[in-house]
Amino acid sequence: MRPKSGLTQPFVFLLIGLLLAISLPGQGYPQGEIAWQQTNGPYGAGINALAVNTNYVFAATEGAGVYRSVDNGDTWTASNDGLDIRLVRSLVANGSTLVAGVAGDDFSGAFRSTDNGESWTRLSTNWPAGESVQALALTAAGDTFAATGTGRLFHWSEMDAAWKSITLTLDEDNSITAMTAHDSNIFVGTYNEGIFRSSDGGATWKNVSTGLRDPRNRRRIPRLNAFVVAKSGAIYAGTDSGIFRSTNNGASWAAIGSAFSAGSLVVTSSNRIYAVSSVGVVTLNRNQWIVIATPPIEILALDTAGGLIGGGRQGVFRANKDGTTWTPINRGIIGTRVQALAVQPSTGDVFAGTMAEGLLRSPDKGNTWEILLPDQPIRTLYVNANRIYIGTQHLGALRFDGRSLIPINDGMERLFITAFSATSTFLFAGTDQGVYRSSLSASTPKWTLMSKGPFQRIESLAVTASSHVLAVASGGQIFRSTDNGNNWTQLGTRFTHTVFALLVDQSGRIFAGTGNGVFRSTDNGETWAAINEGLANTVVRALALDPSGHVLAGTDGGVFRLNDDGATWMSANSGLTNPSVWSLAVSPSGDIFAGTYGSGVFRSVEPTMPGS
Repeated sequence: MRPKSGLTQPFVFLLIGLLLAISLPGQGYPQGEIAWQQTNGPYGAGINALAVNTNYVFAATEGAGVYRSVDNGDTWTASNDGLDIRLVRSLVANGSTLVAGVAGDDFSGAFRSTDNGESWTRLSTNWPAGESVQALALTAAGDTFAATGTGRLFHWSEMDAAWKSITLTLDEDNSITAMTAHDSNIFVGTYNEGIFRSSDGGATWKNVSTGLRDPRNRRRIPRLNAFVVAKSGAIYAGTDSGIFRSTNNGASWAAIGSAFSAGSLVVTSSNRIYAVSSVGVVTLNRNQWIVIATPPIEILALDTAGGLIGGGRQGVFRANKDGTTWTPINRGIIGTRVQALAVQPSTGDVFAGTMAEGLLRSPDKGNTWEILLPDQPIRTLYVNANRIYIGTQHLGALRFDGRSLIPINDGMERLFITAFSATSTFLFAGTDQGVYRSSLSASTPKWTLMSKGPFQRIESLAVTASSHVLAVASGGQIFRSTDNGNNWTQLGTRFTHTVFALLVDQSGRIFAGTGNGVFRSTDNGETWAAINEGLANTVVRALALDPSGHVLAGTDGGVFRLNDDGATWMSANSGLTNPSVWSLAVSPSGDIFAGTYGSGVFRSVEPTMPGS
């Protein structure tokens, strides 16, 4: 008897079997797709701005959008609904209204929120194409003033619902460097013409720079770096010649203390001044500015309780009462820029090397992270025989043996490590001075420089299936050694763009991820052919092999997998909310990890098993 659906019973069973095969864990995803989920970190982000209103603290990040805290930084949550460009360069708040200046490929301008960051709207009407936001000011009435990188000034009002150009005539070699709003006044700080004030919404401007002179050279007008308005109504200006104060709405200014280059600054309720300088956080003591701490911050703010907080390349920090001790407060902020990833085979521990937050390890596939080496830019990670080798920008090479980090720099003259690779007997390190070699079996490696002469800075290293060493130098030249680095031959091909990664697959084919796509060599590096069909973005920063032997490419446009034809790529980006992938790693159990620029680490939802 035929079922009412019109399908024969064998066909129904076949269809059910196909659906089960697709849905069963470990069986892969349609057409090579990979489903991703963001791991719980690593915490941290580059912080470009902090803003505070009555109930919230907001942080603008370098690639992860805006984060909000209701408990003065103890915990943070993303506030990015509608904010589809996550590189936020500036942020201001007044009441429940916020304005964020962003930088993106298709739009560099401003977004506004009128509900404490719950949702955002792009302010694009009449915004000039190609212009970026240099400085922002937000009035109590909700009007926004924005200065561009080319020195133009614009005004947005709720009534107009569009940007209007404002005329502020500056010298040709001048630019707008800082802005603030106070009552009905807008203050604009410039590079070399001092301060301008408008009291009529930008219709007219007056230079209000009386008293604003470099104490070391009275003929020079300082460069304005920052403004802050104290609760008393006094206006403070941070300049490259010190801090100045006006108590008469900008009509005149007086220097406070000695001269120094002052950046971001705050004034507490007790009128104590803190400022960021080139040598740390300073405060005034007997009319002299003294350094009280050196946290990695460039921005200062006061939280909702009046406490001192700061932001910089490693996230948000909180100071103790007198500002001498600073503690990171980044729980919930996932904006780390992960340049390198590795998985330890025996334990499955995941290692993440970041641009600013250092080296971190996760024992549970990214659910928790611990810091192994803080505050250091990590350039590369390499796994060999269950050892993790770490290449840093300032500390040279280190090795993790499961318990501790061990410096291994004996014989190295330079400590900028860019790449590692190994044969069965030797470990090679690429540096900004060339290629070094050490014995792989040595308990304490001793390095020898092997690449004297034609090439210096190394971009990438690989060992081929025939145990030849390939090195790509910063000029795109390819060098090969057939005798463990004793001698090198420059090959005829030369890459025209940066080579971010080299990979040798199970068949001995060599792949190069470059700023101009993926190239493949089948003759030990002699010749290379581009294979870019299907790549939506050709800036390829990472390469890896999945458990089935397929090549994965991490690009500025997401992750792609090389099809079985070896010539075309398939997008593998389901759930990958940040497409800027800088690193890839695959665990023995089939989990795939992707390190992003600005959103930490992502993990494949299901392991990808051989044959999937």
